[in-house]
Formats: sequence, C-alpha cells, structure tokens
Amino acid sequence: MNTLVFLIVAINVKMVIALFVSGFFTNKRWWVKILSVLFVLPWAVPSIPTIILRALHAQSRMGVINQIIFALTTDDGRTG
Repeated sequence: MNTLVFLIVAINVKMVIALFVSGFFTNKRWWVKILSVLFVLPWAVPSIPTIILRALHAQSRMGVINQIIFALTTDDGRTG
C-alpha cells in the first residue's frame, strides 16, 4: 500500500514540477537560455566521450575492433 501511495504522489508531483519548469523555459530572456543550457549539459556531455571512443575503436587500421578482427582472421584488411 505504501508503494502504491508513493507512486501516485511521486508521479503527480514530478509531473506538476515538470509542467511548471517547461513553462519557465519558454521565456525569451537571455538568462533563461543560459539556464536551459546548464540543464541540458548533464544529459548531453556523457555521450560525447562515448561517440569519440566508438569512432576511435572503429578506425580502419589502428582501431581496436579492426585489430581484433585482423588478428582472428589473419586478414590484412586490403581489398582486391
């Protein structure tokens, strides 16, 4: 019963807070734009190293993934 009450209250409280925050960020003031960037940064920044590492791993000659494939198949990766 406690879990059910907690879920009902928590979901509704979070929804109301999100509604007010989204209304706040529709303002056209300069400082609101800065605040919106600060709110988005913790969401966006962790994906940047992931993208860079995946690109490095998949490089044609020096990437870790291709080195493993070449070692297992004794293929040098050249076509033709």
